[in-house]
Amino acid sequence: MDSVRTQIYLPKEIYRKLKERGKTLNKSLAEQIREALGQYLSPDKKTEAETDDSIWQIVGKASSGTGDLAKNHDKYLYGWEK
Repeated sequence: MDSVRTQIYLPKEIYRKLKERGKTLNKSLAEQIREALGQYLSPDKKTEAETDDSIWQIVGKASSGTGDLAKNHDKYLYGWEK
């Protein structure tokens, strides 16, 4: 693995929790951070909001076929012309 050394500042509470978790999982601080960043940057990984909120299940299920819906939503909802 080609690596780059970097330095970051962590809030004390996050640092403390990572150190405690590291003891439990037998993982270094650096290993935990690399794993977390790998998951964060994974394109297949759903965000917490997308997995916890059922509203995300309907996103993309329908299409109006209208290309200017965001711009002219008042026109389509209420018949108001700009």
